[in-house]
Amino acid sequence: MASFIDRTGQQFGKWTLLSYEGNKRYQCQCECGTIKSLSTSSLTRGHTHSCGCSHPNKIDLTGNKYGRWSVLSYWGKKNNKRYWNCRCECGTERTVWGGQLRNNSSVSCGCHHKELISSHNLSQSSEYRCWTAMKQRCHNPDNPTYPYYGGRGISVCEEWKNDFMAFYNHVGPKPSPELSLDRIENDRNYEPGNVRWATSIVQANNQRPKRKQKGSSGTCFHT
Repeated sequence: MASFIDRTGQQFGKWTLLSYEGNKRYQCQCECGTIKSLSTSSLTRGHTHSCGCSHPNKIDLTGNKYGRWSVLSYWGKKNNKRYWNCRCECGTERTVWGGQLRNNSSVSCGCHHKELISSHNLSQSSEYRCWTAMKQRCHNPDNPTYPYYGGRGISVCEEWKNDFMAFYNHVGPKPSPELSLDRIENDRNYEPGNVRWATSIVQANNQRPKRKQKGSSGTCFHT
């Protein structure tokens, strides 16, 4: 077995290794100030040289303001998306996908919409009912539709599971009463980038084969 080599303090590209976390991973700091956990192999083999701050095509959002968000620094990439450390006007700090900032689909940590839900009574809205139904079919084994969702591994992402406003902040208000929540890819979870408001025709074309679903008036249909 190879002996352990402590690389704390060493530099690889723009990364400086701050401390060893165990399991062959180090907490590292980029020259721009971004801190991230990285594997030893990704550093020593040259798979990562920086947090992405040196990428020629990266748009620097640091210092910009989007809605109630102020961008503090670049966080890094996840699933090929660039995330930024942001602070909301209420003081909450969170990493936010740059695409959501630029297209105004995320304007706050949720405090803005909490004010909306209070002033417009969103707890009685169709969006709130769809959010509740989404969680039931994914996480309640007693729900009649659970076998088609939670029973086959479909879940609601942690960001939305206990926070209606995070969900609403992403999907936005339903454009018309005829639309309901749809997963774009049926084998993926209810998560950012995989949901949309869609017509019943679009949803029917997007359903898995041999799937039938019955509902009554007022029911939100989903795939």
